[in-house]
Amino acid sequence: QMSSNIKSLLLCSITVVASIFTNAQTLKKIILDENDIHSGHYIVVEPENKDSISGVLILLAGFGQVPENTPPETKLHNVAYSNNILTVFTLLEISYMLIR
Repeated sequence: QMSSNIKSLLLCSITVVASIFTNAQTLKKIILDENDIHSGHYIVVEPENKDSISGVLILLAGFGQVPENTPPETKLHNVAYSNNILTVFTLLEISYMLIR
């Protein structure tokens, strides 16, 4: 019984500590073309302080991937979030569409 209580307390403590040091980030999907499920959208991570964005980090998905594949592969958006940098996950062809 005592061992079970200690395990529960330890698990609870780890959860509390992890939640204190975790930045809450939201991935927003911006749709440009609802008919194009592969390249008709991009993903945005807004920084912690949206009122004072200091830059933009654009990360391109790898060959054959969609923007959703990129965030789990990198931690750059975590650093950008803390430094008030807007992060955009996109494909090269969408970047071209936005510039035109």
